[in-house]
Amino acid sequence: MFASRHGTRGSDHLRFDLDDLKSYAPGDTISGSVVRCKNIVSSEATLTLSLSGRMNGHLKPRDEDQQVSDDWALFHTREEVIFRGPLHLPEASSEPLRWPFTIQIPTKPVDTLTKCRTQAGSFLPIDENARHHGLPGTFKGLGRDSNFAAGCFIEYWLTANLQYTFGSPQKSIATSVVKIDHPHEMVPKDQPEQLTHLSLEGKVQTQRLLLGANDTDLSFKQRIQSLTRSSKVPKVSFQLNLTYPRILDINRPNFPLVLDIVRHGENTSDSLKNTRQEAQINWFKMSLISYSHIIVADCPPFGKIHKDMHRSSINAHLDRTFDKPDSPLVLPLGDQHASLNLGELFQLAFHKEGLSYRVWRPSHASRPYCVFAPIYPDFVTYNIKHTHAIDWQVSVTIAGETQVLHKSVPIKVIQSTSEI
Repeated sequence: MFASRHGTRGSDHLRFDLDDLKSYAPGDTISGSVVRCKNIVSSEATLTLSLSGRMNGHLKPRDEDQQVSDDWALFHTREEVIFRGPLHLPEASSEPLRWPFTIQIPTKPVDTLTKCRTQAGSFLPIDENARHHGLPGTFKGLGRDSNFAAGCFIEYWLTANLQYTFGSPQKSIATSVVKIDHPHEMVPKDQPEQLTHLSLEGKVQTQRLLLGANDTDLSFKQRIQSLTRSSKVPKVSFQLNLTYPRILDINRPNFPLVLDIVRHGENTSDSLKNTRQEAQINWFKMSLISYSHIIVADCPPFGKIHKDMHRSSINAHLDRTFDKPDSPLVLPLGDQHASLNLGELFQLAFHKEGLSYRVWRPSHASRPYCVFAPIYPDFVTYNIKHTHAIDWQVSVTIAGETQVLHKSVPIKVIQSTSEI
């Protein structure tokens, strides 16, 4: 059975009205009211309020018929009575019944969280230091491309329970999702972006590299020489470099990205060293890949331990820019670096809600695009480990020869808070 997640549910019989629908931090106070709009007459009623939180991992092992679901209860759920007594709300009343409340979010999980757990079933140490781990933020991971029917989530929610007598015992229940933010990393407000470099190397070997021969048809002999990689066929080696942030900060949404290309003199034919070639950028693709590793225990502490990793991606379809452009994007290929500011060109921006960019076409107005998919910072908790990588693909044509350069590299994702 699928491990269901709690949502915000309510009706005129009972619902929540929170003062603030923001994300909360551990230790914050939630305030609001529980509201009843439906008419009621009862001589005795009790309204309770509770805050709950859990981490869940679930999967369906290949050799088993049933899904395995593992809950880690982050709190001891205690019901607090916020009203007890008679109730009367006439049917024609314009004002609902309203019970204000405040409740504080704990700063850390309960000390007994790791009781009956083994080290094999946790990414974090199960020892006396476990009580120092803070609350993880709200999270949802899907395992669509997993080998198992897998998923994981971290959720927090409020529950209001109104029990009363109206001829017979009655009950109304309302729930409200509480979003807990992930920890922030302190970053000085004036700290410049820390950049890193990725190099992709390529080589083109063709007679068309000779000056003035780029658009000519090759003779039969020249084609044979090219196919056999004859030493008589000129070759050029090049390096395509990408410069981008070492850390992706979703609270600093703009994503600087520069592409440059340069010729490798040592691996380039002598006959080409005093010439200049051209490199046409056919298309460029970039994807942010998220990896969710989970550990699921079947009846801890004695049951079987299951592990899985699933991934999801947010794709910037930047290749749309190059669909039948009015003029191609061409860079000179020589001994000097020739660069293209892709971050400025596409106005790339990563944020909590997803990715935004603009598709650019020469002689046309740019068009904004958004990919709505939540981006969570990297984190590790007991049963979930969440990390990221960026997948790069670039198609480049030199002297009529096209190559696709591809590489995937890890990247750390954080959300910062500025130093005052």
